[in-house]
Amino acid sequence: MVTQVLTDNVNLMAMNLTNQVRSIAEVTKAVAGGDLTKKIQIDVRGEILDLKETVNGMTESLNVFADEVTRVAREVGTEGRLGGQARVTGVAGTWKDLTDNVNVMANNLTLQVRTIAVATVSSESLSIPPYHCFKIPLDCRCQRRSNSENSWRIGFWRNVEFGEYYQ
Repeated sequence: MVTQVLTDNVNLMAMNLTNQVRSIAEVTKAVAGGDLTKKIQIDVRGEILDLKETVNGMTESLNVFADEVTRVAREVGTEGRLGGQARVTGVAGTWKDLTDNVNVMANNLTLQVRTIAVATVSSESLSIPPYHCFKIPLDCRCQRRSNSENSWRIGFWRNVEFGEYYQ
C-alpha cells in the first residue's frame, strides 16, 4: 500500500512537470514561428516560475520591439511621414542596438528625403532649367529607381549630382 501511494505521488509529480514543460515548449515554438501573442498561462512555482516569467517577459519585449519597428517602417517608408523614431523602453544589449540602428536608419532616410526636397524646391523657385546639375552633400548608400524613363540613381557617392541622367 505504501508503495502504491509513493508511485502515485511520483507519477503525479512527473505529470505536473511534463505539463509545465509542455506549456513552455508550446509558447517558445509559437515565438520561434513569429507568433508573439502567446503567453505561458500554466500555474507554476519555483524555478519553473522564474522560467515562465523570463519567457513571457522576453515575448513581450519582442512584441513591443516588432510593433515599434513596424510602425517606424510604415510611417517613414510607406506613409512618408518623416522623423519617426522607435521608442522601446527598458531594453538592453542587442535589443537596444537594434532599436538604435532602426532609429539611425530612419534619421538617415529622413535627412536624405528632406535634403532632396529642399534642393527640388530651391531649383523650382530659382527657375533652374531641367537637368541642371545640383550638388547635394549626402552620404547616400542606397539605389532607388523609379519606373519612369528618366530614372535617377542614388548610389555610393558623396556629392550626388542631380540632373545627370545615369543609364
